[in-house]
Amino acid sequence: MVDIGALYVTVVSDDPSWLYLPKDHYATSLTDLPASVVIEVAHQLPLAFVPKKCTHSKAVKCLLLHFCCMQAELGAAPDEVLFSHFSSIDLPLPSVSHLCVISGYIQMLYGEVVTATLCRHYNDLLVDPALNHEPDHISSLDPDHISNLDPDHVSSLVPEPDLLWTFLPAKELMQHLEKLDHADIVKCIGNLPHSHCPGYTHRSRRQCCAALGQHIQQRILHLRSLGDYEFLVNVLSVVPFAVPRSRAYLMSLVLHQEYSMSIVNCLERPIVPLLERRKQ
Repeated sequence: MVDIGALYVTVVSDDPSWLYLPKDHYATSLTDLPASVVIEVAHQLPLAFVPKKCTHSKAVKCLLLHFCCMQAELGAAPDEVLFSHFSSIDLPLPSVSHLCVISGYIQMLYGEVVTATLCRHYNDLLVDPALNHEPDHISSLDPDHISNLDPDHVSSLVPEPDLLWTFLPAKELMQHLEKLDHADIVKCIGNLPHSHCPGYTHRSRRQCCAALGQHIQQRILHLRSLGDYEFLVNVLSVVPFAVPRSRAYLMSLVLHQEYSMSIVNCLERPIVPLLERRKQ
């Protein structure tokens, strides 16, 4: 079994993988953000980058230009120059390493929301908008899939108490989601990258819950399919300052970050059958 703590040291010693994503990825990710968010951050950049009339599209362009400059500067900086930024980062970095310092510096420049958008890795296998999101068509977690995973992390599939819900059948997952306000479900879906946003009818509570349930399940399967190194790279692009304890712990952090605490907390709660509630 791979020591995930030792592997963590290797991963954070390198530049974060999201620093070298295609330029189109950053442009699409920034365009997905609300205009108010992008324009506010753009106005905090040096004046040379900010146009006089800062519309959504112009703010995206100036943010992208500034980020590309930072990308080139940070990627080429020797360690002594890179680590000199450490003292100016007002964040609880777990280590003075390439990944942590670059992540912290970028977050200091652009704020948490924009940085999370730039850092986001989304696998192409995640939700196809053309999929049928009616409850009867949502696949459950497949035991055969689990048996085909990398043996180095099969033991991580033995669920910790807080992650038992990740093994729920699709219909039970929907039952949990239906306990939430419709507005919370729609908001969570709306915060997903638009290019990977599941198809659904906004007014249909049932379809919204089915679409979000499908997305969450596919994300869980995606994380479980990764080898330990790829898993850490993916996780640290979402929660770069996490200290590794176990795969299950890190998966929980990612799910809370990507789908919100209220959604995950709801999914963690057991559903008490009506007969048992009447007995209480």
